[in-house]
Amino acid sequence: MRPLQLCASPNCRRYAKVRLLCLAHASSTEYVDPTIRRMNRRRKCRVDSCWSYARLLGLCTHHGGARQCGAPKCNTPSQAGGFCRVHGGGVKCRVPHCSDFGRLRGLCLGHQPRSSPS
Repeated sequence: MRPLQLCASPNCRRYAKVRLLCLAHASSTEYVDPTIRRMNRRRKCRVDSCWSYARLLGLCTHHGGARQCGAPKCNTPSQAGGFCRVHGGGVKCRVPHCSDFGRLRGLCLGHQPRSSPS
């Protein structure tokens, strides 16, 4: 996996998601079929007014594009293990004594190596 990169748009401090741009600056609004599995393609949620990244069925997690937690009566999107973080899902940071959740390569955001913007 590549290190985290900042958005290429001037003065933007968000992380790049699509073609070296954050989701707010990605100019593409085209819908891409979510059954084609390629990373970092232009996968915008198919809800017209939403700019979030499509996860499942062409929808972002806010519009029903996530698997739900396996706990009864919980409507929160699931993390690793099929449960939300409240019910034991997710992965903890691999740094000893860190209680934050791992985001990338098993590390929380506080323990990620910093990439220099180029």
